[in-house]
Parts: sequence; C-alpha cells; structure tokens
Amino acid sequence: MQASNVVVRQAYGDFAPDPEANRFPKMALPDPTKRFKPLWDEFCKSRNRGEDRARRSLHFFESLIEHVGSDDMRAVTEEHLLSWRDKLQASGLSRQTVKEGYFAAVKSFFRWAKRQKKLPVDPSAEVIIEMADDGKNMRGLTNEEARAILAASLGPFDGTVKANKYRRFSASNPAEREGNS
Repeated sequence: MQASNVVVRQAYGDFAPDPEANRFPKMALPDPTKRFKPLWDEFCKSRNRGEDRARRSLHFFESLIEHVGSDDMRAVTEEHLLSWRDKLQASGLSRQTVKEGYFAAVKSFFRWAKRQKKLPVDPSAEVIIEMADDGKNMRGLTNEEARAILAASLGPFDGTVKANKYRRFSASNPAEREGNS
C-alpha cells in the first residue's frame, strides 16, 4: 500500500522523501565474525588443533547448524542444544557418544567463544547429559584381592609379569612373596 502511495505522489510531482519510510527499524545484518566458519577457524588456531581433529569435530557442528537452521552462533540457544541432544539420542546414538563426542566439542567451542568475548553467552553452560549407572562400573577389590596384589608387588621384578589367579601370596611370609615356596 505504501509503495502505491509513493508512486501516486511522485506522479503528481511530489518527490519528497517518504515520511513513512522510517517507521521500521534498520535491519541489523548478522556480524560475519559471529558466523560459524570464522569462529571455528579462530578456535582451531588458538587451540592448535590438528587438521584431522578439526575435521572430525566439524561433523558435530554441521549437525548442530542443520538443527538450528542458521550458522550464526549467536542464534544458538540452550533450548536448541537440549532439543538437539534429544534428537541425537533418539537417532540411536548412545549417551556416551553424545556426551563425549558431540557435546564435548560443542561445549569446548562455546566456552572458548564466551571467554574470548566472541559471543555474549555460552548456551551450553548448563546443558548436562546424565550418564545412567548401567552397572558397568568397576567394582572395588576385596580385602583378599588387595592383599594378594600388594604382596605380589613386593616380590622381585624380572621384567615380566605373570598372572596366576590360583597362587595366593601371604604378606607375612617373605618366601612365598618372592616365589620361593
């Protein structure tokens, strides 16, 4: 509508600037230094990342950029990261892969960008990936096992280590400890 009014005014000889042209704020174009690629190059250079390691991590960021829909790193929010995490886990990736692969790289990058004042906030700061206790944690040693290990460590060292789970050493008998029984 505004354009047609301007054309009509100009047709009647009124070439004055359009008084309604300034009713919208100026469009702020994204600062190119906040785009992923320049930030990534600077990050890799500052961290002395080898080309191979940088290439492996780049895959994680390509996935994030696709999920967010923009390579402007200022646009990434905590909500984006949470939904991306859920999407990665739903795709069949293990929690460990998501945590120690994808999010380790992303958290390192955003933490660096925030510290270097490249970005105003670190959207990954409070994103946590809980690791379920799946029973794979190593159990502690029994007293008997600990005694056997410590007693064996007091024996002579000949450069080879031979494990024999049937032989028990007694810390109180030096002859057994040294294998002279």
